[in-house]
Amino acid sequence: MLTGMIRHGVGGVALALAVCGGTAGADAGVPSTMTATVRPVAVGDRPHVKVHVPAPPEGAASGEVRLVVQRMSGSYTARQTKSWNGEDVVLVTRRVGQAGKYVLQARFVSGSPDVRDQVTSRTFRVSR
Repeated sequence: MLTGMIRHGVGGVALALAVCGGTAGADAGVPSTMTATVRPVAVGDRPHVKVHVPAPPEGAASGEVRLVVQRMSGSYTARQTKSWNGEDVVLVTRRVGQAGKYVLQARFVSGSPDVRDQVTSRTFRVSR
């Protein structure tokens, strides 16, 4: 089961997705919450996305974070991948040229078959 929530903060929009394993709390291979934070973005800026993946108690010591940012009405797509070693990952995409709604999808892919992938997907707005 997946549950999501959006929190608005001073520094931007914090996105969180809680992942619940099949055996409530006993599944050591599933980190509890992955978050992605986007600073406010204006036309001409490069979106900065900070992704936090909690380290599982046992399992993946490494993996990668994949980010896709797309404009809802098309005309912009940016992809970025960075390795993850237990610390927060900051991904910076190319400049956005138009105001409007954008979709952010962050995916954690583990190097271990015992740890499930995590995905969070939300929207954010680019202002003029």
